[in-house]
Amino acid sequence: MRVGYFAMPLHPPGSEPGLTMEEDLRQLVALEHLGFEEAWIGEHFTAEWENIPCPDLFIAKALGMTRTIRLGTGVSCLPNHDPLMLAQRIAQLDQLARGRFLWGVGSGGFPGDFALFDVDPKSGEHRARSLRVAPLAVPRARALPRHRPPPPPPAVPEAASAHRRGGRLRELGDLGPRR
Repeated sequence: MRVGYFAMPLHPPGSEPGLTMEEDLRQLVALEHLGFEEAWIGEHFTAEWENIPCPDLFIAKALGMTRTIRLGTGVSCLPNHDPLMLAQRIAQLDQLARGRFLWGVGSGGFPGDFALFDVDPKSGEHRARSLRVAPLAVPRARALPRHRPPPPPPAVPEAASAHRRGGRLRELGDLGPRR
């Protein structure tokens, strides 16, 4: 049986963020030793008890502390990010992870985050653009001109998606992969 883990890092409000993140990192190392194949890291900006607003940065640190476990964003809440900047970070992390990165994307659901990023949770209008642009921007981000020409971009990273409404997910699927 294959086993995975969703890290919804709950900590008492007022906890010191650096210490709780170190605790969460040690937990990932322990999960790897127990044979877990993958772990997904949640993203929240305003929740007092979940203090990982940038799972990609957390994963970058965890990659250096682990050897085999695959690590994923659970999820990158697309309305909270500029699509091109997110695509750049994900493309770089995917390269650093050497096959151990999983990209989960979603539209979010935490009211405080919606308020912070001025997203109307009823219309989701803000979401639609991000849902279309960010996943498709990753191959382009990998292929942007550099001082030396990069090797051909690899395929889009393995991705997962979480949404409350099927319409947005269908919209993303209708776009299909771009190579």
